Amino acid sequence: MLHKNFFPAVILVAMYGCGGTGEPTGKVTGRITHERTPLTEGTISFSSQDGLSTVASSVISADGVYDLQFGDTSRIPVGEYTVTVHPPAPPLDFSNPVPSPQKEYPNFPLPYRSPATSPLHAVIAEGEQEMDFDLTTAN
Repeated sequence: MLHKNFFPAVILVAMYGCGGTGEPTGKVTGRITHERTPLTEGTISFSSQDGLSTVASSVISADGVYDLQFGDTSRIPVGEYTVTVHPPAPPLDFSNPVPSPQKEYPNFPLPYRSPATSPLHAVIAEGEQEMDFDLTTAN
């Protein structure tokens, strides 16, 4: 026999137990370019500035487009974020004990690769938004 409070508990778990915290979120998409030319690979990450270590990221598609993911959802908590852009990681080759030289990525200037030095910032609001970023090379 089921307890009389079983069904309300199931409803609460269904509403709140699957990642729903009730906090406002936004969905962020956009395009990444380097001096107005789309990046065709790499990753973009948004790191929260509130000390909570919230990080959302996306692989950059062949046309420079990204669609942020936060865990298993495309919604990210609202707030202020530092944006970083990273070249793809080199493939691991366990059969070769001598690592091959890493490819240079001049279209991923070094300052954009670290939250400590990236000049890119974003404020995520509630709802859907598009945020495009153009990386530039310092002269």
